[in-house]
Amino acid sequence: MRFFPLLIFSLIWLTAGASHDISEDNHILQYQGQDVVDLSDFIDVLEDTDGKLTIKDVSSGRFDSLFVSISEGEGVHFGFSESIYWLRFKVKNITNEHVPLILEICNSTIDRLQFFKKHYSFIYTSQETGDALPYSTREIKNRNFAFPLELFPNETYHYYIRINSNGDALNIPVFLNTNEFFSYKLSRENIIYGIFYGILFAAIFTTAFFLIALELRRRIYINYIFYLIFLGLFTLVFDGLAFQMFFPNLPSWNNFLLPVMPLISVVFLLLFTMNYFDIRKNLPLMNKIFLGLIYLNIAVLVVSILGIFGQTIFVLVVILALLSAFTAFLLSFHFIRFMPQLALIYMISFLLFLVSALIFSSSMISGALDVEVRDYALKIGLSIQVITLTGGLAYRVKMIQEGLYRQSMNAMEQKVRERTEELNHRTSKLQGALNEINLINRQISDQKMQLEEANQKIRETSGMKEIFLANTSHEIRTPLNAIIGYTNLLMLYVRRNPGHEKLQSYLSNIKTSGDQLLVLINDILDFSKIEAGKLELECVPFSLNENIQHVISTFNVKAAERSISLKFNTDPAIPPILMGDPYRLTQIIGNLVSNAVKFTGNLGEIELRTELITIKDGVFMVLLAVKDSGIGISPEKQSRIFDSFSQAESHTTRKFGGTGLGLAIVKRLAELQGGSIELSSAPGLGSEFRITIPYKKGTELPNEETGRGYDYTLYECHPEKIRVLLAEDNEINQEIAIDTLGDWTDRITVDTAENGKKCIELLNANTYDLVLMDIQMPEMDGYEATMRIRNDLPDPLCFIPIIAMTANAMEQERNKCLSMGMNEYISKPFTPEDLFYKIKTFSCSVAKERWMSGEILKLSDISCQHERQNSIPVESVEEETKEEKPDVIAQINLVHLEKVYKGNKEKINRILGLYIETIPVEIKQMRVLMAGGKFQETGSVAHTMKTKMLYLGLSELNERAKAIEGACKEGVNTNQIPQLIEEIELGWEIASLQISDIIKD
Repeated sequence: MRFFPLLIFSLIWLTAGASHDISEDNHILQYQGQDVVDLSDFIDVLEDTDGKLTIKDVSSGRFDSLFVSISEGEGVHFGFSESIYWLRFKVKNITNEHVPLILEICNSTIDRLQFFKKHYSFIYTSQETGDALPYSTREIKNRNFAFPLELFPNETYHYYIRINSNGDALNIPVFLNTNEFFSYKLSRENIIYGIFYGILFAAIFTTAFFLIALELRRRIYINYIFYLIFLGLFTLVFDGLAFQMFFPNLPSWNNFLLPVMPLISVVFLLLFTMNYFDIRKNLPLMNKIFLGLIYLNIAVLVVSILGIFGQTIFVLVVILALLSAFTAFLLSFHFIRFMPQLALIYMISFLLFLVSALIFSSSMISGALDVEVRDYALKIGLSIQVITLTGGLAYRVKMIQEGLYRQSMNAMEQKVRERTEELNHRTSKLQGALNEINLINRQISDQKMQLEEANQKIRETSGMKEIFLANTSHEIRTPLNAIIGYTNLLMLYVRRNPGHEKLQSYLSNIKTSGDQLLVLINDILDFSKIEAGKLELECVPFSLNENIQHVISTFNVKAAERSISLKFNTDPAIPPILMGDPYRLTQIIGNLVSNAVKFTGNLGEIELRTELITIKDGVFMVLLAVKDSGIGISPEKQSRIFDSFSQAESHTTRKFGGTGLGLAIVKRLAELQGGSIELSSAPGLGSEFRITIPYKKGTELPNEETGRGYDYTLYECHPEKIRVLLAEDNEINQEIAIDTLGDWTDRITVDTAENGKKCIELLNANTYDLVLMDIQMPEMDGYEATMRIRNDLPDPLCFIPIIAMTANAMEQERNKCLSMGMNEYISKPFTPEDLFYKIKTFSCSVAKERWMSGEILKLSDISCQHERQNSIPVESVEEETKEEKPDVIAQINLVHLEKVYKGNKEKINRILGLYIETIPVEIKQMRVLMAGGKFQETGSVAHTMKTKMLYLGLSELNERAKAIEGACKEGVNTNQIPQLIEEIELGWEIASLQISDIIKD
């Protein structure tokens, strides 16, 4: 019983660190670029016993007198406490550099922890985390708690940490690390943990080998295996690794397992000790003591499982663990005389374990040791204990095996002689079989080498194919850029100078041919990306009807030239907004409608319809069908119609043109989206293609919808003269770009540089608003020039917007340009509207102010107050409509469409024709949806109709559409919606007659 005074003394020493001699000094850390700083000497502490203080309270200054400083060298520790603690410290960066740091709190068992930063008068919460919250709340994924900090030169920062431990031992080492040192610490820690858990695993494997392979089926090995397993689980839970790896979304398990694992491991350790010395037989009194300790551990375990866990249970767990280990250690003294080797091994293992456990416990409660020394001391003690105990078991195995060896030696020698003769006979047979196997292996090796060479050639060919396609795209697009660019300039000149109608017709044909050539190139590139598995799909909200209407409007003129009837029927049961890839959907429908127009004769019919097939688990299976009355396809040709570079008949290419890639791309795109395609056709009876694609229901369209119109007006937020530097070695491309920009506005001037080196020289000599950068240039290409600008030029010149202009239209090229530091990307031949819009956006005052302050911008980052969606904001259209026209129902006013399309009658009439086709469908759709009680879908259709009425100047109809949308959204006055739909239908009957007269004129 002499060990009880020693135990009491140890426990008093363990809890002695709960009190603090805290000075009143207010410390500020003067950060000088150290790799790591221990913040303990710079922290002030406030104890919030009732937990009611907020960050606003503690940072206001009213409670400054309650903050006390940590004594130098004492560390941040409070013993067992259920209070809320506020830590406060200040850091000043006295270096001349911006420093990213990581604040690390080396305690993985804190329940809740909130980190606040105060800079000047602004306070914000960086993060709330803790082992009582899911692991995903941690900004830096680590077993401890870590937060990123940003220190700017000569700036002082105030930080606050709110800690709630729910009665645990509060020892909170706080360190400030550089990113490099933090990574080094993690690597070193991973090595230590890898060694420790490797030792545990090796011990478990070795003991299992004793148990199974050697057939030593005794309880001692089973108890020892369970002891090692639960010991490993305890260290995983305590280190925070179990929470990180196994149950990151179940934080309550951490608090549940923390007391349970050590109690279970101690129970199995006591059982192992009883079997190790066989004390039931050799020492009955001690056997009763051990049973009492086991029952006591089980009782505390039951209390913990029932959820009664707090400071008291935690203390009991520590006391029972130490008491059990100390009792087992004393037991070994009794057996040192009877079994000296086994007892000595046991004594050494538990002596080292007790020393390391005492060091660990005292450091946890009092903070007496460095956190790494504390953790490593426990790991070292446990590792030595496991190694020595496993060695003791191995020694027991040796003793057992020696006895069995003597008994079986004679029988073994006889069996060896018998087996030797048998083996000699079989050896000769095996040698012959081995020779055959060697021959087969050599043949297989030769075949493998041949296959590897073939695979290498295939990989080289595939790489050459991608390079060929990229180079071919670039080489074709370069002259095509000149053709389309000059055509655009000539068409603009002819429009401004009447009297050249014949020339206008010729130019339109050239433009159409250029666009068709560009479509063919894009088809080849898309097919290449699909074949290489590099085509990526979007999942964004979009309007199915609007996408299809847009495609139909593209082919309306071509169909009308041949008197082909192009119809569209939609299923009102399909949600108005879906989630998917609208661009690929447009590509599918465009290819199918293009083929239908191409292969349908004059006075033919084409019908495009949509149908809702099924709804399952929130997924809408949508059917898209395109039916024509064209030439049809024979059954024997239908099986290969979707193959690459294939058409139904050999003469089809000669008569109708095309690459034979359209339907192959359609099939691949449908399958990539989880859909399928079917074909029904017969020669002379037309064809019907049916695509089924699964979509999810969307909520609302993004701000920038498909089909956005650009506003090319320069506002007061743009400089009087926009200076653009064009880096382009091709003189024709230079001339096209300069003339295109000159026709846009006289407020822009362009300087040219024939290579990247000249571009950098001009940037150093002059002031520019942005750079248009070609990629392939002599001397210095666009990539190297961009990197030189970003890395070598001084601030703020190094942040100037750079827009890539390249004839390589591959997706990899775009990604590479953006990764090199370019702001945007335009492929050649470029669309003038796209170029105007991007120059306008990057040259406004908002963009210039941001890049002058040191920011590399993206197009989506810039929000100019003068920028308008759809050319004219809906609000301004509404105001102008009300001012210019009295509230007379169904009175057309086209002033806004004339502004948008600059008086182009052809474009205005095309839009009016689309409105005549779509608005009656939408009115009918609203009736059906309203009858089915689908208010949200009805409101979406009314939202689409509202804007159309504004552009037509129909303010009364716009008000009714707006009223329907509001009633559907708010769920009020819904009984008035049928009447409002009726009024819109009556007004539209009048308006449609006016529109028809306008189109005829």
